Amino acid sequence: MTKRAVWLIAALAVIAAAIVVLVGAQSSVSRDPTIQDLMDLLLTEDGTSRLTLIEEMLEDIDHEVDIIHGVAEQMLDEQYGFFDKQGWSLTDLKHQLNLIEAKLDGIKAKTDCLTCH
Repeated sequence: MTKRAVWLIAALAVIAAAIVVLVGAQSSVSRDPTIQDLMDLLLTEDGTSRLTLIEEMLEDIDHEVDIIHGVAEQMLDEQYGFFDKQGWSLTDLKHQLNLIEAKLDGIKAKTDCLTCH
């Protein structure tokens, strides 16, 4: 047999296996759900409510988020707390930057004037 024939037979075998699996899956899905199916969704094998487990996981996640939020607030306070303590706003910062810009423009004008003479 040639390589091509081997590949063709292998491909046909994979396709046939896929069809068998799909037909088998189709027949098991078509049944109506029962009360036992619903109970299996709501309870674990040992009888614990899955909703309770999910609620506990959400509470753990909420606790972790609170911790992260606290750390982030502390970091921001350490980094930007100076402005809060001084009562500076963005408007105040912009005003100070404009003053610095005006001073720099004055210095630049003086240096330009010195180089032109």
